[in-house]
This record gives sequence, C-alpha cells and structure tokens, in this order.
Amino acid sequence: MPNPRSILQTFALKAVLLWMICHSSLCLAENATVTGVVNYRGVIPGPTYVWALEANGTKAAESILPDGNGTYALSLLKGRGYDFKVFVDGSQNGYPTTGEVWKHYTDWNNSLGGYNLTQIDGNISGIDFSLLDQDSDNDGFLNWHEFKAGTQDNNASSTPPLNFGLIAHWTFDETNGTVLHDSTANEINGTMHGFTNPWNPGREGVTMQVQPHRLTLGLLPIGLLTKLTARCFTIQRPMKLTEPCMDLLIRGTPDGRGERFGSME
Repeated sequence: MPNPRSILQTFALKAVLLWMICHSSLCLAENATVTGVVNYRGVIPGPTYVWALEANGTKAAESILPDGNGTYALSLLKGRGYDFKVFVDGSQNGYPTTGEVWKHYTDWNNSLGGYNLTQIDGNISGIDFSLLDQDSDNDGFLNWHEFKAGTQDNNASSTPPLNFGLIAHWTFDETNGTVLHDSTANEINGTMHGFTNPWNPGREGVTMQVQPHRLTLGLLPIGLLTKLTARCFTIQRPMKLTEPCMDLLIRGTPDGRGERFGSME
C-alpha cells in the first residue's frame, strides 16, 4: 500500500516544480507578444535589429530583419516595462556603431537617466519605427558615408575626398562640339541639345553659356540621383543646365547606392 507521506512529498515536489516553471521565462502564459513594423529606405546595407531592453539596460529580447524592413515580433515577460530600440547594422557586428541609424521608441527622461519604458501587461502591437538617414553636420554627406570615408560627421569642414564613390565627372573643357566627356573610366558621356555654340570663356578655360540647355547623360542609372545639390542645373528628365557650368560630378557610394550629385567650381 502506498505510503501517504511519500505521496504527499511527491505532490509537494510537483507543485514546487510547476510554480518554478510558471514563474520563469518558460511559462508561456506569463509572456506577451509585442509586434511592430520597421520602415527603412536608406543607404546603409545590412539587417535591422529590434531590441527590448530591461530597465537596467540588459537585452530581454531581439528580432532581426535581414532586409532592413518588415514586421517583427518579440516574446516578453508581462508586468514589466521595456525600452524598445532599433538600429541598422551596417557594420555587421550586432551592435549600434558610428554612422549607423538607430532610434528608441520613447523619449529620453532626464529624471530616470534613460529612455521612458513601455509597460507590457499583455499582447501589444503598433510599436513601429520609421528610420531616416542622418547628415548631422549638414555638409551634404550622410553620417554613414562619412564613417566609410573616415571623415567626421559632426564637422562640416571634414568631408570625403573628391574620389570617394566617384561615378562620373565632366570637366566642361571640350571647347567645342556637343559631347561632354566623362573623365572617369565609366565613360558616362553627355550629349548637349538645343544650341549652336554653347562655349564661352570662363574662369578656368571655358564654360557653358547662361541659358537653358538640355543635357542627356548616357547609361546613367536614374536611381543614383537620390540626393541632389543643384547649382548649374535643374533636375529634370532629361537634365537642364540653367547656369554656367565649370565642373560637374556624380558621386555614388562604395556599396553602389547613390548619394550625392553636384557641381564643383
């Protein structure tokens, strides 16, 4: 006949084990699911990470979006507050790095010395993030490209050199004819339309006449024109020159995504 004391001990042990399981991260009934959408259409290549951070800054959960966009889901313990953070991992090291884009879901709280926490007491959706590339010093180069070039993203006088990501460069030194020759090996030559003799003396040899002319650029991927600095032209399809041009260049980026389009005088 079973020993009553042994039965009681077995029951007590099972009860303790059940309590321990249901008060750990293994107890699904105590967890909540947090979902949201990340939207990023910038130049930084690599996955996007979504973190849920505890009040002490430790990472409670993580979701990785390989292409940088999409819907994520995190499983978190209920009854706690979390700091939700997202970043684009261009450096492929799993952590936010200089030049990368990152964002917290809530605002900074000086009294707490950290970001406000979002209380999770049940399943929640709509923890969404929209990320934008940054140009902290407004010098026309994104922080990511300054990082890749080794220049300072908080100093407008520190910019990547002329050959950084150079795709095409027209010197306007032809002196005659209708073809503008690309001085890089890419041979993206331009053809001028709508004039008879556009060449005039300039500060450095020759320049274009001050009147609208149309410039067609051969084999130029229009998708590269993502950020523009217009000085001697207006952006149309095709491009139209509206002021004297002495030097015109198009920059790309080491990863093949366009970033800068401008003139140098």
